Amino acid sequence: MARRRALPLIEDFDSIPEEALVPVEEQPYEIPQTWRWVRLGSVSQINPPKPRSTALPDVLEVPFIPMASVSDRTGTVSEIEFRPLHKVSKGFTYFGSGDVLFAKITPSMENGKSAVVPELPDNLGFGSTEFYVLRPVKEVLNANYLHIFLRQKKYRDVARQAMTGAVGQQRVPRPFLENTPFPLAPQVEQERIVGLLEDRLARIDEVIERSESVLEGFDKQTENLIRAAVSGHLTEDWREKHSSARNEMSLETSTDNEASSAQKRGAKKGKLPLIEDFDNIPERALVPAEEQPFKIPKTWQWVRLGSASEVFSGGTPSTKHPEYFDGDIPWITPADLGGLESMYVSNGRKSITQKGLDNSSAVLLPSGTVCLSSRAPVGHVAIAANPLATNQGMKNFIPTEVLDSQYLYYYLKASKALLESRASGTTFLELSATRASAVPLALAPLEEQVIIARILSTQTEKIEAAKSFVLDSLDRLKELRSGTISAALSGHL
Repeated sequence: MARRRALPLIEDFDSIPEEALVPVEEQPYEIPQTWRWVRLGSVSQINPPKPRSTALPDVLEVPFIPMASVSDRTGTVSEIEFRPLHKVSKGFTYFGSGDVLFAKITPSMENGKSAVVPELPDNLGFGSTEFYVLRPVKEVLNANYLHIFLRQKKYRDVARQAMTGAVGQQRVPRPFLENTPFPLAPQVEQERIVGLLEDRLARIDEVIERSESVLEGFDKQTENLIRAAVSGHLTEDWREKHSSARNEMSLETSTDNEASSAQKRGAKKGKLPLIEDFDNIPERALVPAEEQPFKIPKTWQWVRLGSASEVFSGGTPSTKHPEYFDGDIPWITPADLGGLESMYVSNGRKSITQKGLDNSSAVLLPSGTVCLSSRAPVGHVAIAANPLATNQGMKNFIPTEVLDSQYLYYYLKASKALLESRASGTTFLELSATRASAVPLALAPLEEQVIIARILSTQTEKIEAAKSFVLDSLDRLKELRSGTISAALSGHL
């Protein structure tokens, strides 16, 4: 195989070799006449060679930067480790002070893991093999200017398209980096741009940080609201007014009592007795005091989740039979619940046929069933808006007459840590049907559950509306940031 011809390094802005210039047809956009489009590999050494010999002892602790120490948020080195020279001098990536690190592997590259190496003792450091090291030619290129270019989302999107390798192990090829068209401004102009961007981006980043902090506050507010609700604090006043009239109230619940194929087929139930009457709960359905996660009102009861609902796992039809798929039965997996904005789920990415349902352990669940992801990850939750089936990565709860679907939805959302503590597994955590059935449930009287669900629905809608406004503002700020960098790198700043 012919050896790849190295690009010439530019040592003088006014005397650029022809091979280093980018042809007009490859130039991404217009730049000032005093700038030049050049190949990135002509203004930086990519993975420069390690010094052949040093006077440093092998036992000396030298700087080491793992991938985790480069912040994708700030584009800086957050922490430097120190390791013995003899343990890192071979098998790791060498760099020096002022070099630019650029992650080559997915998803680190897409996330923006790149940084300028800070001043190092003895000008010597090592790090992850998944970094490219770019050493700017000091006579023509400012390291911070180069870093600004590499950190652009626009550039990372292009680099992502050029990645090669197996899924999950894709990397940016070195030739792509070397041949990247680079807008080279005179050094004085580069320094001016870096100074202006540091000031402007710092102000934009400050507002972005404040906005993200507000978003975190919204999430915390929602979390605290739901916790207060499912522990009885949200309805203290309501209980005082209605405790004497509890049995006289009649409120329509969100629990759908439509018969399911699971019930009709007599799917296997747990050994726990089902609660049919809140005022007559079987002793085996109650949770002992030592297992109760927190205090609840005296009018509530701690019961096993499997006593207030029928618990069903899902299943996957054999993929060897194409006729089992693409039918009219929605088929839900944990991935379908990730990022779901609504409380309800109606369809997944895939569907199955009646044949697929009949020839698998999947069951047709009624609307109102509360669906919980029991692995990868544990804790996504939604309510079935219509009859549907799920795969085995879900545990599904059909509420009895004493449990409201929406209340259970909120309770499970507030109980992620509790659910994870009940899961087991080495490769990944999984919550079995038996353990899911045994999860403690803070069971309020039905009418109070409905009130709680209504209050939470109203309050969380208000929080989500405010959150949406901040998210829109955040998107505009990020566009402003990106536009500012693009303007700078095209000579319009």
